[in-house]
Amino acid sequence: MTLSRRDMILATGGAALAVAFPAWAGGHSIEGRAFGGSWRLALPTEADLIVAANVVEQVIEQVDATLSPWRESSEISRFNRSADTRWHRCGDEISEVAAASLEIADLTDGAFNPTVGPIVSRYGFGPIEGRAGRWQDIVTEPGRLRKTAAGRTLDFCGIAKGYALDRIAVGLEAQGISDALIDLGGDVKAIGLRPNGSLWRVGIERPGAPGLEMQRVVAIGAGLALATSGTAAQGYADQGRSIAHLIDPGTGRPISGEAFSVSVVAESGMRADALATALTVMGPEKGADRARGLGIDALFVSVRENVGTEVMTGDFMRQVIV
Repeated sequence: MTLSRRDMILATGGAALAVAFPAWAGGHSIEGRAFGGSWRLALPTEADLIVAANVVEQVIEQVDATLSPWRESSEISRFNRSADTRWHRCGDEISEVAAASLEIADLTDGAFNPTVGPIVSRYGFGPIEGRAGRWQDIVTEPGRLRKTAAGRTLDFCGIAKGYALDRIAVGLEAQGISDALIDLGGDVKAIGLRPNGSLWRVGIERPGAPGLEMQRVVAIGAGLALATSGTAAQGYADQGRSIAHLIDPGTGRPISGEAFSVSVVAESGMRADALATALTVMGPEKGADRARGLGIDALFVSVRENVGTEVMTGDFMRQVIV
């Protein structure tokens, strides 16, 4: 399916494989930079654009100051540098993200592993030093965080964007903005409805396809998030080999194979973000089996010789428009 820019506006930058933004006459679109990529909001004409932009920028700054491993002063960087295995006091933000990360690690048998940062760094995708290990070596409670083995670190890059997406949605609604579509580097979340009263629509890009080629267009219900992860989003070539940015914690190596992506719809950006990452690491067959077992709404797309093969799990098909 090929869409023109008149039909859909491709979100600028970003690390994920999707999203395409809807274009319509009765609203506004504003954007900025975030987490090495971009953010974008689709808003009705009556929305206060300055207020909306301020909400986004404040959330991005706070999340970056707390969860970014690239900032030496961030709360997560200080925790990672510490050799102390006793409890660390921390903000509710970091303990909430840690708890969600450990839950997804349990659900996916470690395909999503927040302690994999040192291996990610070994392949040139992150700054975290230390020893990769078991996610069970990390324990969290509200306001407290602990590593039970020295050298353990936390990398929230596979979930922090989803968390920021949720925070932005809460912040916009607190400012009286009840209808919006938020794109944060390719992860999206819907608030309310489009100006015409219908559900927000987004396009999911076919992995590895040149130009703007959509695999599916879906309608996102109010309060739901969509995240896409895949092999073609980031990476580099090394002596003829393609090095993907996603690391399989089980093998300690980047995932490989054909162009492949997973899109997940969930009730929170955090859950969608982390599950999309984990299911991509698992691969088309194992990932789809796990998604079926957990009732996850997901779209798996594999591309070979420019032909896309897809599998849908859960209720994902109910959200497909085209």
